[in-house]
Amino acid sequence: MSAKTLSMCEGKPAFSNFDRAEKSARHQSREKDMPLMAYHCTHCNRFHVGNVSEHRQQEKIYKIRRQSAFAAQSVDD
Repeated sequence: MSAKTLSMCEGKPAFSNFDRAEKSARHQSREKDMPLMAYHCTHCNRFHVGNVSEHRQQEKIYKIRRQSAFAAQSVDD
């Protein structure tokens, strides 16, 4: 990992998949009484939890890619 990657991700829990990060985001949102969401980090290629407004665009892109992957998988089955 580069120094930039380490500084961008420092102190943030990293999750191996979107579902785990999303579950954590829901839990933290309730605890902190503020909207949080899971997002894919392009620096470490894992998933973090962050502020909704800050990561709304990244989340939309990830969901579109995820839906496309599931659709392609369904066609193959």
